Amino acid sequence: MEIAQEIDDLCSDAYIERADGFVQDQELRAQRERPGDVDNSFINYEGDLNYTVNDSLKLKAGGQLKKYEFKTDNVRRANESAIPANVAALSPSSYATTAHLTGLSDLPAGSIRDWAVPSLSAAQAQFGLNDPSVFPLSITPALGSNFNVYEKDTSAFTQADWSTDLFTVPIRGSLGVRFVHTDQLSLGYQTINGVLQYAPAEHTYNDVLPSLNVVAEITKDFQVRASASKVMSRAGLGNLNPGSSVSFAGQNKTVTSGNPDLDPIRGKAYDLGAEWYFAKESLLSAAIFYKKIDSFVETSKTVTNFSASGLPTDQAIAACTSAGKPTDATCLDGWTVSVPVNTPGGDIKGAEASFQQPFSFLPGWLSSFGTIVNYTYVTSSIKYVNTNAVPQAGVPQQYIENTLLNLSKNAANATLYYDNGTWSARFSAAYRSPYLTAVPGANLNDIEGTKQTINVDFASSWNVTEQLQLTLEALNLTNQFQYQYVDSSGNRVNYYHQQGRDFLVGARYKF
Repeated sequence: MEIAQEIDDLCSDAYIERADGFVQDQELRAQRERPGDVDNSFINYEGDLNYTVNDSLKLKAGGQLKKYEFKTDNVRRANESAIPANVAALSPSSYATTAHLTGLSDLPAGSIRDWAVPSLSAAQAQFGLNDPSVFPLSITPALGSNFNVYEKDTSAFTQADWSTDLFTVPIRGSLGVRFVHTDQLSLGYQTINGVLQYAPAEHTYNDVLPSLNVVAEITKDFQVRASASKVMSRAGLGNLNPGSSVSFAGQNKTVTSGNPDLDPIRGKAYDLGAEWYFAKESLLSAAIFYKKIDSFVETSKTVTNFSASGLPTDQAIAACTSAGKPTDATCLDGWTVSVPVNTPGGDIKGAEASFQQPFSFLPGWLSSFGTIVNYTYVTSSIKYVNTNAVPQAGVPQQYIENTLLNLSKNAANATLYYDNGTWSARFSAAYRSPYLTAVPGANLNDIEGTKQTINVDFASSWNVTEQLQLTLEALNLTNQFQYQYVDSSGNRVNYYHQQGRDFLVGARYKF
């Protein structure tokens, strides 16, 4: 269970910290209590049969039944900007403390490093936050965050594992097919014929997923692999909410909806690779791959009048009232409506290479060193809904093409390790080139993305005895920051996060 309580907008924009405390023109503008809980359950049944026809052919068949349940509940205040008179009369210094920003020595002179933040424990004692007669809570302001999703997946498969010789080359592989039937039931608050109801939405679909894997042992130490398959990945259960949540926070007016009719991501995958085991515990491999995404799931965002969301306008009025904003015609304008939708997908092509070798050929203590290196290169082209385009009657949905979200074109990892059986240590570096996080971006930007990163970590362990092991880890040694930006041309920063270095010390004892 997750409980969220916020004391929002504690200070006015005119806040100035003084040695004797807080300026007296501060005021509490909103107080939010949003306790909520999420319950997930999962039940799985499966069984299979194996039959050996001969040394070259084995048959398998089986089935699986999975049941998922996702349930979320949330309550809120009807009017979060309504502050009781006795609470409003309190000095902000009685329920606030000061936060101080440390580090970041490269900040410009005069940058603000101190600001007021709420103290939840002090506010609870001062306000009576947990008293329902003072701050009553109900599901009415948070109907979109109260819903259930049930999913039942039934599948059956058959598979043949075989081996043979092509001339003098041993070949082995597997050929199989899986049939999957998916039943989904979503229950949430929907507006049907202008009436708000807690109503069900059902969705059912079938998938036939064949797969083929082949391995050719060219020599004892060198083999070639190939595979082809149809694949599918269902949307997250949270995306199947049949209702919508309405929020007005700061200047952001949002309607977040689910889509109980979402189909899964479907595609085809093809891989071809070669592996060379040139020495003990050593590997040199390379592969190419192609993935055809036939359907994709994307969150479509559109800035529009609230009436276009299909929800009663009184929900917008309630949100504006709760936020202390005007409830005239301006309340209905400029809402960002987000909903997950299925899109046409696209192509992913790439290649990868890996190298692994212990330095056992070196003399003495140097033989305990080793290395692991890999590199991946990927290109992709995915069709996204162009939510920046103005919808026009009779004009088909417009799409734009760009790379797959959260996928870097170049990614590499390198590890240098030492292991003599008693003491081990490794330095690892992980690099990824820039990648996109949203297409299109918010506020009419064409994209949102994250710049390249290089993370360096260290891990070590010492086996003091057969029972006692001590460990030391150091994460993000170079203090790599995360730099997110908007606009492919301007690269304007909208998020800069340095979370520092983490050092972990541990001990393990086996009885």
